Amino acid sequence: GRMMSQYLITATLVEDHEGEVVLAERMSFFERKWKGFALVMCFLLLLFAVSLSVFLAKEANETAASFAADIPSFQPSSPPSFDPRPTLDIVQRRGNIRCGLHNETIHGGKSFHLDLCRAVA
Repeated sequence: GRMMSQYLITATLVEDHEGEVVLAERMSFFERKWKGFALVMCFLLLLFAVSLSVFLAKEANETAASFAADIPSFQPSSPPSFDPRPTLDIVQRRGNIRCGLHNETIHGGKSFHLDLCRAVA
């Protein structure tokens, strides 16, 4: 038995001056397989969308967790020094308050910050 090859063709009706003629052309690979190609592209698009949403949800959770650490609490913060005594006791024993100011502020004689340090003292 001889095997016959199959060709998919498209047929177009063309009117000629002699009458009607059917023009047949061989179909390209894409014309034959466009449905499968479209299905694969839809699947890839869906896979990309799901991957992107999982990634963004993970990022949002990590960002929310980092913001949770920034939320103020009602617990008192620890003092900047390692001295366990209350700050008032330290200042009273020392006899003065340490105010951190720039040299030009101190030597200028008049500024809000200098006045504030004097008022606190």
